[in-house]
Amino acid sequence: MSDAPLDTAADAPLACPLPAQRKGLRRREWIELGVIALALPALWFATRDLLWSPRFGALVAYCSALFLGQGLVRDVVRLLVEGRKTATQKLLCLCAETSIGVVALVAGLALLGLGLEERVTLTGNRLTALAAALLAFGFVAKDYVLVLRRVEDHGTISVG
Repeated sequence: MSDAPLDTAADAPLACPLPAQRKGLRRREWIELGVIALALPALWFATRDLLWSPRFGALVAYCSALFLGQGLVRDVVRLLVEGRKTATQKLLCLCAETSIGVVALVAGLALLGLGLEERVTLTGNRLTALAAALLAFGFVAKDYVLVLRRVEDHGTISVG
């Protein structure tokens, strides 16, 4: 792992320093999975007779709020338990989880603002499955960042 800042020279290779990869899950990640595993049956039990038809934009906004809320709870718990850590590298990046959540939230609110009246019917089973998918995606997305770098001729970049 390099503690050096990312080289931003125009002729620098497009690379991002990667921290050492760990094997297995941290204790707090096992706890998060346990909380998800307990919350989903509780949600199913509480909504088993539900028949809900929110507008599509509202559903997108609610899903985004759950996605962002999961990350917020995770970050607050981490700060309370571990405290604030000193940065070891400097990198212009965005948290993928927050970026996806904010874009989806804005999209949902825009759909509501545009007056889209299309409704989505959810049963308790579907709502629980949707929550499970969102929480699983949030759990995976927490470890990714979007690196920001200006590249004038980005059409010449090979992805992969």
